[in-house]
Amino acid sequence: MMEEKKGRKGETFYKSVATGTMEMNVADVEEMDKGWGWAVVGGILMTILGAVAIVYPAITSVSVVYLLGAVLVVGAIVQLVHAFSVRNWKGFFWHLLIAAVYAIAGVMLLVYPLGGLVTLTLVLALYFFISGILKIVLSISARHSTTGWGWMLFSGILALVLGVLIWASWPVGSLWFIGLLVGIDLIVGGFSLAAMGISVHSMAKEELQ
Repeated sequence: MMEEKKGRKGETFYKSVATGTMEMNVADVEEMDKGWGWAVVGGILMTILGAVAIVYPAITSVSVVYLLGAVLVVGAIVQLVHAFSVRNWKGFFWHLLIAAVYAIAGVMLLVYPLGGLVTLTLVLALYFFISGILKIVLSISARHSTTGWGWMLFSGILALVLGVLIWASWPVGSLWFIGLLVGIDLIVGGFSLAAMGISVHSMAKEELQ
């Protein structure tokens, strides 16, 4: 059985679900719904980038570093575009920080491709740790805006786990292994972004009915 209480923008509506009663802020749902299309497109693009990072043949060390750097920069652009599409949402700032972490890690790899495997491992370990924490914070801020926040939480926890794995491989980790972890992070992050977009759009349609 489902119960719903509708209100004006800024109020709260409730609905009964199998796991209990969820409380959603109408203003947040409406604001996030403005960027749901960007979230889905961006999520698909990030998933594709993740797949590329995984399957790209490690012909030379430099080529792999350049690839990972470019993939992270594009991922930063995707996050940035989506962030500004929901710029009035309370999670906007955290989205910006995630985009900044992607961009900084990507630019460092592009500018210093010959830094060596040790430097690459350290940069990406920090990227995983920081982005993981920010994703977890973002998911918590979105818990009253979309039922898809759990996917972002999962993505953040996974990023922390990947950070531990890549740190544990230092200083003897292989480029293939590092590329695999970056690819997994982007695929899960892309899926969670798309899932949140679809979820919030469905909720917005329910709230307007």
